[in-house]
Amino acid sequence: LECRYDGCAFTDHYEFVRAIGRGSYGQVALARHRPTGAEVAVKVQELVPENIQNEGASG
Repeated sequence: LECRYDGCAFTDHYEFVRAIGRGSYGQVALARHRPTGAEVAVKVQELVPENIQNEGASG
């Protein structure tokens, strides 16, 4: 999601409706675009402590 202003967050433009699925890398949620009411599916990636440690060790 691209924002025009600093500090813009996904929740500024979308409202979480409900979880609709789960995979090995995260969860899929149904969200509603606040200005238009359009419903979209959104993949929410989960951060695993192992991934966080590996990112810091790569440099």
